[in-house]
Amino acid sequence: MVYVIIVGGGAVGLRTAEILSQHGILVTVIEKDKRRAETIMELTKANVIVGDATDPHVIERAEINKSNYFIAVTGDDKTNVISAVLAKNYGVENIIVRLTNPTFQEICHMIGIPHIINPAESIAIQIDAIIRGIKFVDFVRIAREDIDVEEVHIREDNYDGKTIKYIKEKSKDIIYPLMVIRKNKILIPSDDLKLHNKDKLMILRKRRRLPF
Repeated sequence: MVYVIIVGGGAVGLRTAEILSQHGILVTVIEKDKRRAETIMELTKANVIVGDATDPHVIERAEINKSNYFIAVTGDDKTNVISAVLAKNYGVENIIVRLTNPTFQEICHMIGIPHIINPAESIAIQIDAIIRGIKFVDFVRIAREDIDVEEVHIREDNYDGKTIKYIKEKSKDIIYPLMVIRKNKILIPSDDLKLHNKDKLMILRKRRRLPF
């Protein structure tokens, strides 16, 4: 069972908890505001702890030592950074941080926290993609029998420099491009996004039928 701790029960934290819980992922949300914490308990299946995630005792109550992912998405960069550093000190390998300040982003890169999300992008979707798409892609199962999840490795001799629109037009069996993974960053695959050498393109593709 995958276990995820989310710091922050605002719109992003709430939506992320909803998405992950729907996919059978065990979630604990740490939220300072008691009323907001009660709302999360009413709307999701997540366990909720009222407290400050920059306090080691609070994240210990969340059983930080058992978590597979630690996600800090409050509206305060300092809280997100401090709680992420604490999580790293407790040995959590997969940490996702919401940040707007470039200085804090650089600090996180320097201490080995690669998954930094800018709130200008679709945060909840990216977090879900990171957890279910990249790390656990081999275990993803699509309910419909005629669809597969496929990872396309971009090389200089295939789609380097081509746009997502070009890929969709050339590959008639692609249902939907999920995301582009570029140097540990998640990019939303808009039609005009150009692919680079060593990118990974995650797609939903119609399953190829056997000729008998």
